Amino acid sequence: IGGAMADRIGRKPMLLFGLVVSALSSLWLGVIDNISVFLMGSVIVGLFSNVGGPARQAMVADLLPEEQRAQGFGILRVTMNLAVTLGPAIGGLMAARSYMLLFISDAATSLIVAAIVFLILPETRVRLQTSQPESVKQTFSGYGAILRDGLFMAFWVASVLATIVYVQMNSTLSVYLRDIHGVPEIGRAHV
Repeated sequence: IGGAMADRIGRKPMLLFGLVVSALSSLWLGVIDNISVFLMGSVIVGLFSNVGGPARQAMVADLLPEEQRAQGFGILRVTMNLAVTLGPAIGGLMAARSYMLLFISDAATSLIVAAIVFLILPETRVRLQTSQPESVKQTFSGYGAILRDGLFMAFWVASVLATIVYVQMNSTLSVYLRDIHGVPEIGRAHV
């Protein structure tokens, strides 16, 4: 959906939408004290947390000449890996002080990046000159061919299962280590 919307309304608006929704949802999750509402909020965050991802990738392809795109996507991947590597350690230090600090800093970071995107990055979507714009139905009808491709769908299911396992490292593993094995957020061993 994020990719189709990036093609329809533009890369920059979708990137900004994703960042602002991420910031607001982080703050919202930080103040919720009802587990049912928190779970509903987590589903919403999960649906919208990476809605700007296709726009981000399209902007890399749009802004860089073809001979530099592999390097651009490589840099994007390195920054994501750094975030996954350093984020839990920084999060543990922050959680030792205040869990709310995690939500506030996440929201602040998203809003700072949104301001940078708004002020610096140009819109890169090329508007094609056509007599009749593509309808939403036409945009999404192409997915039917993908759904009928059995080999690709098997690959997709395997990717989803691998991603579920991977996401556990960033979501429930730290809680499991803290609650079941007594590993404190700050990283010091119990004496």
